[in-house]
Amino acid sequence: MKNKELIKSIAHDTSFSESTINIVIRSLTSNITKTIAWWDKVRLIDFWTFDSVRIKSRNWVNPSTWEKIVIPELNRVKFKPSTIIKKLLNK
Repeated sequence: MKNKELIKSIAHDTSFSESTINIVIRSLTSNITKTIAWWDKVRLIDFWTFDSVRIKSRNWVNPSTWEKIVIPELNRVKFKPSTIIKKLLNK
């Protein structure tokens, strides 16, 4: 589902206009992004959890040249679906 489809679907299910729904979705994604950037967890019960994770630097070997490379420390976002979502997906 694309962003416009989601907005139309929510507007259809509620009494709010598409422009209002668009503002709410933008605000939601902006706040999630800010929270994760500050190394805090975003958790919606019965839906999902977003968390910031730091991956330590590590050594790696290029298989074609056998050159040793150090991969620097990385910051990633970890997504974890709720058990309800997992159950729905495994039906």
